Amino acid sequence: GLAPKEHALSSYLYVLGDAAGCDLAAEDSDGTCDASTMEVLEEIAMFHDFLFEPNEKTISLRVKVLVAKGDAKGVEELLNMLQDNPKAGEMKLRTYLPVLELYCRQGDLSSALNLYQRMRNSPSVIFEAENYSMLIAAVAKNGYFR
Repeated sequence: GLAPKEHALSSYLYVLGDAAGCDLAAEDSDGTCDASTMEVLEEIAMFHDFLFEPNEKTISLRVKVLVAKGDAKGVEELLNMLQDNPKAGEMKLRTYLPVLELYCRQGDLSSALNLYQRMRNSPSVIFEAENYSMLIAAVAKNGYFR
């Protein structure tokens, strides 16, 4: 058979995600995809990563799917596994932010702060004021300012 080209799968992910209302490229994507669409997108991303090198788009998608399942530790394992990948340095805020938000919602501040440090050390992650506010609010909500 004929192996698909790398850009063909990336285009397929983009078109399928857009048709389903999943804006995978948006920094503020709210993850409003239904579960079956997210599973299909995750499978395509995994297929892409198996055939080619993982890229920021497929990693972000897999992170969003794991966060939608509430699996923050699975995200950490995925990010740790990809840490040695040269493209991992290209991960942006949209890759990390869903799991940081999940940690803050769950009140897991030690994991949130560890991830925050990792994000600060990533040259392609640029924080916005809302991100700092979310982190400070989570810290305050858990009683660290009392």
